[in-house]
Amino acid sequence: MNTPSIGAPDIRIPQLDVMRGVAVLGIYLINVFVFALPSTALALPQLWGDDVFWNTVTWSFSEIFVEGTMRGLFSILFGASALVFLSEAKMAEQGLAVVERYYRRTLLLLFFGVIHGFLLLNTLDVLYAYGLLGMFLFPLRRIGGFKLLAGGVALLALASVHVASLGEGSEPDAEPVHEAMSGEAMANFEIAATEHMRDEIAIYHTDYPTIFFFQFSDVVNQESALMYSSHLFDIGGMMLVGMALLKLGVLNGSRPALAYLTLAVLGYCMGGALRGHGIQQIWAENFDPNMIQIMTTRPLYGMDRLAITLGHVGLIGLICKASWTGFLTRPLAALGRMALTNYIGQTVISIFLFYGFGFALFGTMERLELYGVAFAVWATQAAFSMAWLKRHRLGPLEWVWRSLIYGAPQPMKRVQ
Repeated sequence: MNTPSIGAPDIRIPQLDVMRGVAVLGIYLINVFVFALPSTALALPQLWGDDVFWNTVTWSFSEIFVEGTMRGLFSILFGASALVFLSEAKMAEQGLAVVERYYRRTLLLLFFGVIHGFLLLNTLDVLYAYGLLGMFLFPLRRIGGFKLLAGGVALLALASVHVASLGEGSEPDAEPVHEAMSGEAMANFEIAATEHMRDEIAIYHTDYPTIFFFQFSDVVNQESALMYSSHLFDIGGMMLVGMALLKLGVLNGSRPALAYLTLAVLGYCMGGALRGHGIQQIWAENFDPNMIQIMTTRPLYGMDRLAITLGHVGLIGLICKASWTGFLTRPLAALGRMALTNYIGQTVISIFLFYGFGFALFGTMERLELYGVAFAVWATQAAFSMAWLKRHRLGPLEWVWRSLIYGAPQPMKRVQ
């Protein structure tokens, strides 16, 4: 009996692999802070560490260029990969088997997401959301590129409305935030915030069960309430944009270099101006918590995030077009081909580095030092991915995933 063949690992779109590599590295620039810092310090960098200047600079860079945009890249790529998986050629050749495998693929992501969020202690898991929302993409596969793009932008606009509503208070009786804190209120807030951070550090220096139950409700919220109030519009919108960009030839490298340059310049200029203005206002108000809430729940959040994400898409497309960038694209493509392994691997590395059942480094490092940790993890994963793929067709978790999708162990060793 012949083993069902996946075919896809050796017939790939190089630009998508490079984009996945960028996304898997970039998302760790956010997640390393989530794993290593108290929650209050994530939003209020001036309250954390001794080097206030560099902590606020790294926070500002992340807020403008990284926050939400790497998840946006992943979501765009998931929408595009759904179209690749459900290609008309495959459907014509294999029929219903392709549909069955596609839905098995999304159900498995749901399962991986539950493990990743709950058992591996990642409160920002996105695999569950991708698995759930991916189920709705199948009937959309034949819609035209421009219609998909319009639908994606509309969903992201709705996401902006939701984020803006948080600035007015998430509860019906909550008072809207409109002005900066007084000096006395700010002093009291900092005392309470410092005490809260101290308590959180103590928790994350304990054992696995304590940490598991401490963040259990956050993971439940991530994979339930936020799914319908935010992820549906945010992640779902980016998935539709990804499907559109593949249909329009942007993600497969078929557009001229000038098109990618234009996308990069317009995306970074528009998104950078919108986000940069908000960051400048926060600096001007000396990082007042009320001003941070106002600026980070601005009505155009979804639009400026889309602009920066499209800027990333344009820059990556431009890099892939150049003939001299192989030293960048080769390791990035290897990372991208093993994106699931590397994404989960970052979580495993982090919980053992920062939590009490490992090296207990939670709350001991400043943001710039954590960038050093992120770069070390990047280098390790890039070297491992390139070495692994010299002998294997799939990453370890990719092999598990595809074998379960196709109902039989898939070929693992690369044919020399």
